[in-house]
Amino acid sequence: MDILPQLLANGVIAGAVYALMAIAFSLSFSTGKFFNLALGAMVPVGGYAVYALSVQNNFPLFFSVPTGLFIAGIISMFCELWVFRPLRAKRASSLALIIASLGIATAASAILAMLFSSQLQLLPRVLDQSRLIEGISVTNLQLFTIALSLAMSVVTIGIIRLTAFGRAVRAVSDDSEVASVVGINVERIHLTVAFFTGALCALAGILIGMDVGLEPTMGLFYFLSGVIGSIVGGIGTIGASVFGSYLEGLVENGALIVIPGEWKNAIAFALLIVILLIRPRGLLRK
Repeated sequence: MDILPQLLANGVIAGAVYALMAIAFSLSFSTGKFFNLALGAMVPVGGYAVYALSVQNNFPLFFSVPTGLFIAGIISMFCELWVFRPLRAKRASSLALIIASLGIATAASAILAMLFSSQLQLLPRVLDQSRLIEGISVTNLQLFTIALSLAMSVVTIGIIRLTAFGRAVRAVSDDSEVASVVGINVERIHLTVAFFTGALCALAGILIGMDVGLEPTMGLFYFLSGVIGSIVGGIGTIGASVFGSYLEGLVENGALIVIPGEWKNAIAFALLIVILLIRPRGLLRK
């Protein structure tokens, strides 16, 4: 049983990463009304942008990281502008939008593999000093990841609840046609949300790259973990998505005390199925 505290700590760390992508998915789904799998591609895009700048060209991280976030946000905006907006204008179904987003994610992974190879690439190791807290081994980077994830959660909730932009996002989430009638620029909201969610997924990718490394195909797995967390907590609500992400991380890591590690990925999907059967709208009320 001595391993249980370490497993739970690993669950909190994993939940912090999942939470960033759960926030992105929750915002994207609330406004766009489809599963935008292209956001999964922004996870490695942000990481590899930092890799190209900091490792291959020796730019400092204080320049490389914001640039990587900006690049991923702009690419996400271009996907919205050139792919999803034309499809919505033609009244394409949600299934068509999902397939288009999957195509973008697949193409992005292939391009990254051609540019950087499929081998594991490491970002500069920062804050990698490990420390022992009550017998639990964590690195400074992992503690920073948890703190940053919680801070981004609070900031996002504050923006959505307290600002004019947040009220516009909520209006578009409730009914985009009515929002347009009352004077809200719906397409601008879609573009802004695309930039923010792309940058948020890129932030997760950069943190993952600094901790365990980068692979071109890693984005979809991590993004789906964020999707599971959002659905478990309650899709459409930022706080619920964050709660579900941490619960997912705790369950999938805590269960390893009785389940072999090979089953770790299946545990999250098993949790999702159980929650959907018991409470389809998620654990927390919208």
